[in-house]
Amino acid sequence: MKPIEFLSPKQIQDLQIQEAQSDKKRKRTPEQIEAIYSSGTNILVSASAGSGKTFVMVQRILDQLHRGISIQQLFISTFTVKAATELKERLEKELEKSLKASQDEELKHHLAQQIAELPTSDIGTMDAFTQRLVSKYGYLLGLSPTFRILQSASEQYLLKNDCFEQVFERFYEEQGPDRLFSRLVKNFTGKGKSLAGFKDQVYALVDFLQSTADPQAWLEESFLKGYQDLDYDEALDQLAQEVKEQLFELESFFTFHLANEGQAFSGAKYQENVTAIQDLIASLNEKSSQEAIFEVLERVVLISRASGGRSLTITTRKEDLKELATAFNDERKERIEALRAAASQHYQLTYQIRFKDEPLPLLVLLRDFVQAFSTAYLERKKQENAFEFGDISHFAIQILEEFPHIRSLYQERYHEVMVDEYQDTNHTQERMLELLSQRATTASWWEISSSPSTVSVRRIPRFLMTSLRPTKKKGLMVS
Repeated sequence: MKPIEFLSPKQIQDLQIQEAQSDKKRKRTPEQIEAIYSSGTNILVSASAGSGKTFVMVQRILDQLHRGISIQQLFISTFTVKAATELKERLEKELEKSLKASQDEELKHHLAQQIAELPTSDIGTMDAFTQRLVSKYGYLLGLSPTFRILQSASEQYLLKNDCFEQVFERFYEEQGPDRLFSRLVKNFTGKGKSLAGFKDQVYALVDFLQSTADPQAWLEESFLKGYQDLDYDEALDQLAQEVKEQLFELESFFTFHLANEGQAFSGAKYQENVTAIQDLIASLNEKSSQEAIFEVLERVVLISRASGGRSLTITTRKEDLKELATAFNDERKERIEALRAAASQHYQLTYQIRFKDEPLPLLVLLRDFVQAFSTAYLERKKQENAFEFGDISHFAIQILEEFPHIRSLYQERYHEVMVDEYQDTNHTQERMLELLSQRATTASWWEISSSPSTVSVRRIPRFLMTSLRPTKKKGLMVS
């Protein structure tokens, strides 16, 4: 079938006007029309339940098929197997309708071919796709195509424990006279003899690594990044500015209260403490030092904790005043709790500054242990020819990265890469999509939002894909 050009922005606008002026009972919204017919690259669709997201997805796919695109040229990743099955069923139903209604023999032949190829199309979960890819090309990494997925948590745990014991024994025996490894383990076990605390921490880190695109690279490049790159002076300065604003807002809140509803509680004990806090905050100004700000913070928090934490609480038996008392107590509590949290953060920062050099050797050793354990665990899984879903994703990424001819096969095949319920926190998924869609005409990313009746579509530059969160606006939008 000869390809048919996609609609231009002007043609889409004309179609929106025609739809709005039509006498249809169920009209497509301008935003739905834009989402269906927009072409180009890197389109993000944000949609909530009930906004017509599935309808838009189906119509977008159908439009492409009617323009001569083959279903084999589309990569459509769904969040669940059920969603993939339902999407295929809806597409088959709509294609059959189009086939019966069409008088164009060439189009009918093309549509019939799409219906026949629908069962083998790349519509499914990312896990299912990576399993097929690794089954087909895993031999390049020395993997057998008969691998199985580790479904049993108990089997995973047994394999982990066996590897853990071997790696632990090696690190324990090879530690130097400083007994650094023993010190590391004691940080998680305390005075007890059980290794459960340390083991749980290692397992948690390894589980996290499964969500990264390259576990070993993350350990080497990012594990220590937060610790090494933290600018303590900047962190303290930022915290001081936030605390100063919170204190000034608290002073304004207390001043307004005393001048208004607080008159009804004149002479109450809490007001002495309120006044004391006002006097403390009044000693500050815009140019006050960090030391002065944090000293006032400490003293304000100290006053707030007096009398069992009720020093700033209004208590009254008068029914007509209870609503006023509750309103003040609730807002005062929220403001004071924010200041207490800031005081706790200040304590943690000063503690880290004081001892910032001591943990580094332990963190390096922890990283090395996790690295050795994750490597041993993966080798053991290779021996068993049984893997977790994360392993399969990593193998798929490795194949596409290390073998350009395989990557090109997929990139040249797909006209569009479409992802239902796109998650920008899933780094493995993100890397797979980058590798599959670099040459694709369009990459569509569909995300479920939390706002009601919303679908929005935006074009996103590739370099922003890993950090940008979609805004939630009312209606279905495309930008």
